[in-house]
Amino acid sequence: ARTVRNGCQSVDMDGDDDNVDDDDDENLDKDAITCFALAPNDVDLITCTQSSILRQYDLSGSAESYGGEERTGPCKVKRVLGRSGHDLPVTVMSFHRSGVFFATGSVEGSVRVWDLRGGYITHSFRPGIS
Repeated sequence: ARTVRNGCQSVDMDGDDDNVDDDDDENLDKDAITCFALAPNDVDLITCTQSSILRQYDLSGSAESYGGEERTGPCKVKRVLGRSGHDLPVTVMSFHRSGVFFATGSVEGSVRVWDLRGGYITHSFRPGIS
């Protein structure tokens, strides 16, 4: 089993790394990743960037998930879920143990519950509202 399940960290993708391939897929969004979570199946990875874009990656190791038979290089985006719906950056993300639902939490205190299968928000909670 993998040791990383979820986390919040800033990854600067704007650095001057000469080894970075400049394919269009990799330049979809150069914002820093503010949060990520790995599903219990060890295959689905969800990331959120500073611009609140949620993306799903397939870490299965299949040829499709890495863009070729060599199975090398960066993992490709499986699906863009869109904007998180939060007013401020997402700083917390976690999967339900079923792997079907995940939650995102933002600096302003709001929480969104997502259905990964459909890629939509099922519930939305804001602080101070009952």
